[in-house]
Amino acid sequence: MNKGRLWALALAFFLAGTLSSSCAQAGRFSPVSVEMLAGTGRANLDGSQPEYRGGFVAAAFTFPAGSLSRQATLTWQIEPSVGWGSDAASSVEAAVGFFLRYGRKAGMVRPYLKVGTGPYYMSRTTTEQPTRFNIASSAAAGVCVGQFVAECRWRHVSNAGISDPNGGINTVLFLIGYSHRF
Repeated sequence: MNKGRLWALALAFFLAGTLSSSCAQAGRFSPVSVEMLAGTGRANLDGSQPEYRGGFVAAAFTFPAGSLSRQATLTWQIEPSVGWGSDAASSVEAAVGFFLRYGRKAGMVRPYLKVGTGPYYMSRTTTEQPTRFNIASSAAAGVCVGQFVAECRWRHVSNAGISDPNGGINTVLFLIGYSHRF
């Protein structure tokens, strides 16, 4: 791991720790948990462009939205993230995702589904996405086992018609992490 990636990872964990400690004392508007996620993803790009491969770190702050039954719950998440491409010198990404998450309320094994969207900045331009500012929409399935999290996420990055072409980039991400409940 080069120094730039190490600094990005350290900054992400520092910000997540700072935010989680201040959110835990916020009263009414306080999260029920924070998840620290890290992983990797890949996408096939059109033509002779190199395949996109990248790393990803995020802090997902989970807030209650309501109880759907005795076993299921609906929550929402704010997920700031940073990432980097395989060409780390010129490919950096930053995003803030807003997710709805449906999952099992209690137990050692808690599967979940979530969908979300949010602004996404990518320093690399591609044939599919000539703009650096984009919108990222995601759908994910995951499982919490105790405090540990594993998630498979499909992400579509698009410029929402700001510029042509607008082919979008579809990425599959595999994430693992740790969940801290307040």
